[in-house]
Amino acid sequence: MGNEIAALVRQLASHDRAICYQASTRLGEFGEAAIDELIAVLDDATIDDSWLNHTFKLIGEPAVEPLIHALQDNSSTLRQQRAALALGAIGDARAIPSLLAALRDDDEEVRAEAATALGGFTEAEAVGDLLVALEDESALVRAKAAWSLGNFDDVRAIEKLLRATEDPDAQVRRGAIWSLAKLQVEQAIPKFKAALQDPDKDVQQLAVVALRKIAGDTTALEQYQATGSQTEAQEVQRILDAIRPDDGLDESEMDKLRHSNPRIRARLLMELGQIQAKGAISALLTALNDINPAVR
Repeated sequence: MGNEIAALVRQLASHDRAICYQASTRLGEFGEAAIDELIAVLDDATIDDSWLNHTFKLIGEPAVEPLIHALQDNSSTLRQQRAALALGAIGDARAIPSLLAALRDDDEEVRAEAATALGGFTEAEAVGDLLVALEDESALVRAKAAWSLGNFDDVRAIEKLLRATEDPDAQVRRGAIWSLAKLQVEQAIPKFKAALQDPDKDVQQLAVVALRKIAGDTTALEQYQATGSQTEAQEVQRILDAIRPDDGLDESEMDKLRHSNPRIRARLLMELGQIQAKGAISALLTALNDINPAVR
């Protein structure tokens, strides 16, 4: 069994997503027996974070304590970062104290991934520390905190998120707009309208989506779409024709939604919203989150 587990862990580094998915699923079936091998490769940069997170989430509760120990081991910052993300994927509340402590780590990337991981929880005890992280000296940490705060329906976050829409760093502004839209904060509408003129194209795109979501404002969408080309319109239609949004999405269909062009992503979101394709919308919102380079 040990040799099979080791071989499956190595397959997580494959460039073939189907192989990675099959290996991850099988490792999840092994459960606790696979944990040591997985912990050992947390600092292996050839394995994508998403497959480690997926595998640990499948294993669940037995992986929590080993991951907490990995998070507390400062001999490898990459190991700490990935342990934090995996704990966020599992969502076991036992990890919260260690993740809150990691928000004060000397390494900005460890702090950032701790902020990301805390977005996977619903416990209000994380909000205060995330608000502190929203004022971190590191733009990376501020951005991760901004994105995560959208998962907490807590009035304490609103004022600081409103201020964060004017942060000097674009990735922070993106996260703030996204979270305010997700929380459906109507008082943020003037901020969204101002963001339509933001120098960052992805901030503009998120502002368009936010206005459509909260205010039902299609004017901004129409103006935004008007800046696109006929080629973009054809690409949107090609993607819509290639997916089955109401039947659940496989990995290849998810990839189609993660388009590099922000106008295409915005148009996809609007089109999918009109047909109430909830599964596809969820996938696309995740892809929109990924436009923030700090999230990957």
